[in-house]
Amino acid sequence: MRGRHVQPIAGDATGGTTPKSPVDKVTRLQVLHRGQSNAYFADSYGAPRALQDTLAALASLPVDVISRKENTTGDNTIHSGTASYFDNGVSNYDTHWLEAAGNYTSPPARWSPLSPMRETLNAVSRYVSSDRSIPLLDLCLHWEYDLAMFVAEAKAAYHEGYNEITRRIRAARPKDAGKHVRFTAWCPYEGGAWNAIEEIRQAWVANFNDASRFVLPACGNMLDGEKNTQYDPNGDSGHWGDQSGPRIYPRIAFRMAKYAYDQSWLPSNVDLSDCPSMGPRIASAVRSGNSLNLTIAHDKGSALVPGAGGLDWRAFTCSRNEDHEGHFDATGGAITGSNTIRIDFPSALPADGRIWYAAWPHFRARGLIRDDWHDNHPAKYNGVPNMHVVEFPLQRTFAGIPYTDTGSSARGVFFEDFIGGDTGQLTHVWGDTGKVSVSDSVCRIGGTSAGAGVMVPATGPSTCFGNGLFEIRARLLGANVGSGSGPALVLWPADDKWTATGVPGFPHGLSREVDIGELTADGKAYVATHHTDCGWGRPDCDAYSAFTINEVILGFDHRDWHTYAADLGTGRIVFRIDGRVVGVELVHPAPDHAHGGVNHSIGFMNRSPETAIECDWVRWTPG
Repeated sequence: MRGRHVQPIAGDATGGTTPKSPVDKVTRLQVLHRGQSNAYFADSYGAPRALQDTLAALASLPVDVISRKENTTGDNTIHSGTASYFDNGVSNYDTHWLEAAGNYTSPPARWSPLSPMRETLNAVSRYVSSDRSIPLLDLCLHWEYDLAMFVAEAKAAYHEGYNEITRRIRAARPKDAGKHVRFTAWCPYEGGAWNAIEEIRQAWVANFNDASRFVLPACGNMLDGEKNTQYDPNGDSGHWGDQSGPRIYPRIAFRMAKYAYDQSWLPSNVDLSDCPSMGPRIASAVRSGNSLNLTIAHDKGSALVPGAGGLDWRAFTCSRNEDHEGHFDATGGAITGSNTIRIDFPSALPADGRIWYAAWPHFRARGLIRDDWHDNHPAKYNGVPNMHVVEFPLQRTFAGIPYTDTGSSARGVFFEDFIGGDTGQLTHVWGDTGKVSVSDSVCRIGGTSAGAGVMVPATGPSTCFGNGLFEIRARLLGANVGSGSGPALVLWPADDKWTATGVPGFPHGLSREVDIGELTADGKAYVATHHTDCGWGRPDCDAYSAFTINEVILGFDHRDWHTYAADLGTGRIVFRIDGRVVGVELVHPAPDHAHGGVNHSIGFMNRSPETAIECDWVRWTPG
């Protein structure tokens, strides 16, 4: 399937297109479609073509899809009945892609390629462009038989064994840095053993959190598939049906197109700034009796709606920990607002638990909660092929979302989600207060040259919060700061003094203000610390140290929702964005008052008429 290309999704005539650098523009996109039996069924029912048509329309580029099965030329990319490297004894043509050298504790680089691996590499060599600048979007549905691993050594080796397949594909057709991106896909699957589901989940999360691997979820959720009835009239518990792939693959095309847009790969007249990527996600959860009240962070939608087949509340599960142990299903619930859901359980919830959505790969058919983007999308998307089937369900959780108790701080956690319609526990509202508003449980500070902010009151060096994890779910709106210092997510000294120059006796070199998200004048996001160490023997000055987020997370867009975090300890500060480490400060830490420094408040602000900031929730967890 080669060279699908249609007219661009463009900005409006008034300059609505976000300017893009010409440096990274590409001439085409290529998709490698590989996997096991569910990839086979997706191909049989036309899903790769649906992805190709949708992606070409969104990207306004030629798109090649390499999806091959049952060919006699030794270059298939789909191999039904196979596992990554674990031979589970199924009598089929070749049951694994790699064969361990001796045992699973040997380095995967030494493992031998079997027929599925060799044929896939042949396809890569024959059909993937040798032009290193042309991106390869590697769509991998390779996991069904992997679930059956029961040998402990095989499970332990899964992460690097699974990645070894990708490494060999990348070696067969090298690309420029960041131009080979693996989109890890999953599908409903209830057949056979699930001995290794936890090891697979942990491996995927490790890959998603490591920006250097260039491994991403293929979309927010793809478990809204129906069972295949082609061979079993009661439904095949191991394979999805003829409508599932063609309906879900266009969703993956949106994910790929938005990623390509964020990398500045697409033509300059293509504007996907309003294009969804992953769909809505659970931002926070609060326990109340046998129920949980969830706050949802929207992608591009504005409301939550039932799936076309109703609501399968059993897709929500509660567990004791992030390993999904002791889990049990919800029995009911309700969509209570545009971004709120109540989930009911049959018995009391554990005090230290987590909420999950679609954690187990059951067939949920059309019973997943969605947002309303499919009905209310901008008119420019009307002509995109397959738009009539494009939906964005609530994202699948991979690590569970910890919850707190109603009106309190269970486990010492401080949490504010603005669900009460005001700034909640961030009671200190300062500056141009008319620019501060709360709507649909989101706190917004609009453009203002005078400056405005909200924060937990800072009333003394030992008040507010000590060492621990500070998190803010927010988006910074505006291409750059324009005039002023723009939006910022701030951990402010609890004694309400900016830097140590105004605090006699404060230890030299320790940080006081810690910024966990801010913008440079040219629109790049960064994190920073403020301290008194200017060097050159100057003991009393205002200095800072910074880490640029865009240099660590390629294509980072501060205008999207992200979780900004800083883990403050006695001897270090670890900065994270969406769980990914973007900087570690060891020279100028910010210990709390009990360890010789100062405690911190938490809040956010904006000081530019060209920018705004929106916050979904704020959280502190003691270290």
